[in-house]
Amino acid sequence: MSTRSVIARPSETGYTGIYVHHDGSPSGRLPLLLTAYQHRFARDVEAMSVHLIDQVSIA
Repeated sequence: MSTRSVIARPSETGYTGIYVHHDGSPSGRLPLLLTAYQHRFARDVEAMSVHLIDQVSIA
Protein backbone atom coordinates (compact mmCIF):
# COMPACT_ATOMS: atom_id res chain seq x y z
CA MET A 1 0.00 0.00 0.00
CA SER A 2 1.21 3.51 -0.82
CA THR A 3 1.66 6.21 1.79
CA ARG A 4 0.55 9.40 0.09
CA SER A 5 1.81 12.83 1.11
CA VAL A 6 2.51 16.34 -0.17
CA ILE A 7 5.58 18.53 -0.25
CA ALA A 8 4.21 22.04 0.23
CA ARG A 9 4.90 25.55 1.43
CA PRO A 10 2.55 28.28 2.66
CA SER A 11 1.18 30.70 0.06
CA GLU A 12 -1.11 33.72 0.19
CA THR A 13 -4.17 31.56 -0.47
CA GLY A 14 -3.22 28.48 1.58
CA TYR A 15 -0.53 26.08 0.39
CA THR A 16 1.28 25.34 -2.88
CA GLY A 17 2.84 21.94 -3.35
CA ILE A 18 3.19 18.62 -5.11
CA TYR A 19 1.56 15.28 -4.44
CA VAL A 20 3.78 12.30 -3.56
CA HIS A 21 2.07 8.97 -4.22
CA HIS A 22 4.66 6.41 -3.07
CA ASP A 23 6.74 6.31 0.11
CA GLY A 24 5.39 9.47 1.65
CA SER A 25 5.93 8.29 5.21
CA PRO A 26 8.30 10.44 7.27
CA SER A 27 10.78 7.57 7.64
CA GLY A 28 10.94 7.24 3.85
CA ARG A 29 10.78 10.85 2.72
CA LEU A 30 12.46 12.86 5.51
CA PRO A 31 16.02 11.46 5.12
CA LEU A 32 15.92 12.26 1.40
CA LEU A 33 14.64 15.79 1.95
CA LEU A 34 17.10 16.49 4.77
CA THR A 35 20.08 15.27 2.73
CA ALA A 36 18.99 17.37 -0.27
CA TYR A 37 18.49 20.41 1.97
CA GLN A 38 21.94 20.11 3.54
CA HIS A 39 24.05 19.09 0.54
CA ARG A 40 22.31 19.83 -2.77
CA PHE A 41 20.78 23.16 -1.71
CA ALA A 42 23.36 24.29 0.90
CA ARG A 43 20.58 24.80 3.51
CA ASP A 44 18.72 27.23 1.24
CA VAL A 45 15.09 26.27 1.83
CA GLU A 46 13.81 28.77 -0.74
CA ALA A 47 15.99 27.31 -3.51
CA MET A 48 14.90 23.82 -2.51
CA SER A 49 11.20 24.68 -2.53
CA VAL A 50 11.50 26.38 -5.93
CA HIS A 51 13.21 23.30 -7.34
CA LEU A 52 10.83 20.76 -5.78
CA ILE A 53 7.55 22.65 -6.22
CA ASP A 54 7.83 25.32 -8.94
CA GLN A 55 10.15 23.55 -11.37
CA VAL A 56 8.46 20.14 -11.32
CA SER A 57 7.93 18.63 -14.75
CA ILE A 58 4.93 16.31 -14.88
CA ALA A 59 5.33 13.72 -17.60
